[in-house]
Amino acid sequence: MKYFDKTETAKVKVLVNGDKVSVLLPTVSDKLLFQWRGPAVITDRRGLVNYRVRFESGEEKIFHINMLKKYNEREDSDEVAANMPVVNSGQFTNNEETRRDDRVLHTFQSLVDQVSTMVQMWMSKELTVWKQE
Repeated sequence: MKYFDKTETAKVKVLVNGDKVSVLLPTVSDKLLFQWRGPAVITDRRGLVNYRVRFESGEEKIFHINMLKKYNEREDSDEVAANMPVVNSGQFTNNEETRRDDRVLHTFQSLVDQVSTMVQMWMSKELTVWKQE
């Protein structure tokens, strides 16, 4: 039986002072509904996973790294068209994208195999009970 390897998919995120980030915050109308707000600027790292963030309003708060993501500013539409990735006959040219897709496919196949094994075990138990009756 294959087990899921958490270390293979976990990624370490590190931000440095001055990085622009978006912060995942609850909305005003619903505390269970979150949206990305930003940009904000990293001003200090507190330990391994906490960062002090300064918003445009001047307010500073500390957030866990899981509540932060790098802020990507939009470019002019002319520049975006010139920098778009090229696709050749349906295949991405980026090897990292292909490796990620292969890992996802491998994980999905592993899950299908596990479910199939569980169904077969359940069926064999059901058939055994049926034969005994």
